[in-house]
Amino acid sequence: ETSKVNDMDTELIRKIIRMIAFRATLDETGKEHLKTLMIKRADKFANKLTEFLSLCPSDKSQILAHNLPLVVMLSTCSMFSTNLLWTTQLSPLLGAVEVDKLDIKLKTLN
Repeated sequence: ETSKVNDMDTELIRKIIRMIAFRATLDETGKEHLKTLMIKRADKFANKLTEFLSLCPSDKSQILAHNLPLVVMLSTCSMFSTNLLWTTQLSPLLGAVEVDKLDIKLKTLN
């Protein structure tokens, strides 16, 4: 997907941009919204995989309930590494097109 903001709350997008641009911390509400968003996206992705769909219901439930939150935590932590450029940090969350738009907008402000 080139844009991923359709399922995101505008306030969450602002908080994440502030966090990356100004090294601000994400408040508890923002953290919970981000976690919920990422789990929802990962669940949606898992349910498109043929291999996952072929599992028995108890295995699917186990994976979604126990493994998915850990995978989301790992991917979220790796996304916000301070060694990455802000465009690289935001692309998995917002999509490349939205990050490009933001980059252009910020450059025109200078």
